[in-house]
Amino acid sequence: QQERRQKLYDAIERKRMQIFNLEQQISALQFKMSGMRNQEYIDNMLRWIDEKEAKIRELEMAIQDMERKL
Repeated sequence: QQERRQKLYDAIERKRMQIFNLEQQISALQFKMSGMRNQEYIDNMLRWIDEKEAKIRELEMAIQDMERKL
């Protein structure tokens, strides 16, 4: 039981680190976009940001599910 719990805590922590990394990537993309003029590049970056935000939501839901199991 204790080992199972620890594995869940570890998995939650890994997912939180993934979220942190995705948030850093989003910030970097937003910073790069602020100086851009090429609309095609901006559109691509906005699409990447949307994809990263969707992944964050997915990870947050997985964390909530894991926390319910604790």
